[in-house]
Amino acid sequence: MASAQKQNVVVVGGGISGVTVAQGLSRKLDHAKFNLIVIEPRPHHIWLPAAARMVVVTNDEIFAETAVLPFDRLFAKGKVVVKRDKVLSIKEGKGDEAGELKLASGEILMYRGEYPRPRCMPYSNTSFVALALVLATGSKWSGPISLPESEADLRQVVSQWREKFKAAEDVVIVGGGAVGVELSGEIRDEYPVYRLSPMCRFLTFKSTFRKRRSRLYTLGITC
Repeated sequence: MASAQKQNVVVVGGGISGVTVAQGLSRKLDHAKFNLIVIEPRPHHIWLPAAARMVVVTNDEIFAETAVLPFDRLFAKGKVVVKRDKVLSIKEGKGDEAGELKLASGEILMYRGEYPRPRCMPYSNTSFVALALVLATGSKWSGPISLPESEADLRQVVSQWREKFKAAEDVVIVGGGAVGVELSGEIRDEYPVYRLSPMCRFLTFKSTFRKRRSRLYTLGITC
């Protein structure tokens, strides 16, 4: 899939971490010598801080403008290749043994194990070799920001959550971390009138966020 004259640097994951790493590498690498490849099953990047608002607000502009972004808006033209694929399994490379990532497409990504570089890197027509590999697969979320991969399914799920929040009389959020706080604020901003306190009740609340309670109380959010 890549030029034989160039070596491959591969980033697995097109989320916030993967995109940040790829953007940094794209500015540092000599693109005459290296291919920079991002492996991501989604056709777009989801900006998670905006996703909390996307599933609440009824204005659909946030979907295309800030939350769901095509990769060509994030990477300079020609500097990053985004390969739509999914990693199914990882075999760690040790010593002279190359590591192996099996992809859903049937391709196999071989990468070097420990330093120095292995003397022999297995290669076939269904494989490509990475000089360096970055795993940035991120976390798997649940609840409103557990979003499917295809855009059609994504729009359907977003629409369903918007209807749920619109119809709800009371909302209980379990978890007072960054996601819980952000989501509760977005709900309060969108529905400030007829949703009365307690609107979101945090059943678990980390100590690092306790200082922010007074701000949440002013928004009508009971912790």
